[in-house]
Amino acid sequence: MLTDDALSKELRAMAETPAPPMRLDIDQARIRGRRVRRRRIAAVATVCTAVVVAVAVVIPVALRGNADQDRRPADPVVPPQTEHLLVARATFGWLPDGVAGISVDDNEEWIDTAARWPGDLGMHAWLRVHPVSDTPPDLDKDPIRPLHFVSAQPVNGRPAYWATENQKDPLNRGDMHLVWQATNGQWVDLNVYYATFGDQANVMHRIAADVTVGSIPIAVPIRIDDLPSAFDDADISLTRPGLLRPGAWELGVSYWIEGASITIGITPAGTNPWPTSGNETQACKTADGVQVCVNHGYAPSPVLESIGGVQGLLDRITSLGMDESNWTTDPIN
Repeated sequence: MLTDDALSKELRAMAETPAPPMRLDIDQARIRGRRVRRRRIAAVATVCTAVVVAVAVVIPVALRGNADQDRRPADPVVPPQTEHLLVARATFGWLPDGVAGISVDDNEEWIDTAARWPGDLGMHAWLRVHPVSDTPPDLDKDPIRPLHFVSAQPVNGRPAYWATENQKDPLNRGDMHLVWQATNGQWVDLNVYYATFGDQANVMHRIAADVTVGSIPIAVPIRIDDLPSAFDDADISLTRPGLLRPGAWELGVSYWIEGASITIGITPAGTNPWPTSGNETQACKTADGVQVCVNHGYAPSPVLESIGGVQGLLDRITSLGMDESNWTTDPIN
């Protein structure tokens, strides 16, 4: 029988025994957690608000040709309009070989361009543009382990920094942030993770040197007529090629109006319909090689019902076909 004295001795011995070495690498787990969070955001955007991660329509030349060639996009011809549904703030030029897609994504949290490489844990590269400032932006508001800036070689002669959790490790254990000031005073953050290339610092600088910063309207394959004024703030993402279904591209335009989710999903004809959750209603149509689906869920929407529900909204959408020369940067009429 274990007496009180014996129990006390056993507990004291356990307390004084060194703990076994921890198998969990906290730093690596945190980096993975960030990446999983980003991938989940991208997946949710794909299903609910559109897709994040693939190739922007007006700049497909950025991925054409051999990786060793100069693949900077040609200067875009910007239409005279000042308001557009989807606008890229920065575009890639040169990228390491093997890119699977580049996306332009615009929602209430960010406007960015992202590149992905094949594989479930394939390399990702993100471009985000921050406002004009004399100092680099606060990239991560994590109060426990914030990112610190470490001087880096200039990018095209402009000030540049590495953003890292550990100032002794500028490349941040592979979750790399290179931040530099563009000629217009804005700051650009190039974030690359799951990198498959060597000589990481030099490759990051090469990517950064070929980035173009500027407002570039993105053309889309639909027109929407007589849209109620309540539809004034959309999350939009254009993906090339499709991420969750085969196809040359995917476009999602998503609204949250008084708790209701209203999403317009556009894909080439012949692909699977835009996905729905259990509580959503949907209407779809195909015309001129383009499939359009309207989803509604989460809460009633009087404004949607006032135009005939999902079918009424669908009837206001016109396909512009697969010929991208017919697409428009101003689809809302």
